Amino acid sequence: MNDKLVYLTVIASREQKEKLVAELHANRANYLNVMYGHGSLNGSKLAALFPFATEPRKIIITAFVRSSDIVNLLTILEEKFHFNQANTGFAFTIPVENIYH
Repeated sequence: MNDKLVYLTVIASREQKEKLVAELHANRANYLNVMYGHGSLNGSKLAALFPFATEPRKIIITAFVRSSDIVNLLTILEEKFHFNQANTGFAFTIPVENIYH
């Protein structure tokens, strides 16, 4: 089986939670985990160096996805959620070589 698993992490504003979860689920993301986060960039020296928005209310979504589905999911995040624009959200993957229990 050449289609490996990757661990997807998506971080965006909380207001996008329902739509993001529905879209990820509809596009074969498995074992979705939703967490609320709070940005700590507000008032930091790092924030002054970069043009980051300091939106503190975040949603962090993780899921397992087949590597063959990643390009499609990232394209959806860019087209429907505008992740290719500044201060909208971002996503990244980590390859999963083995899962031990």
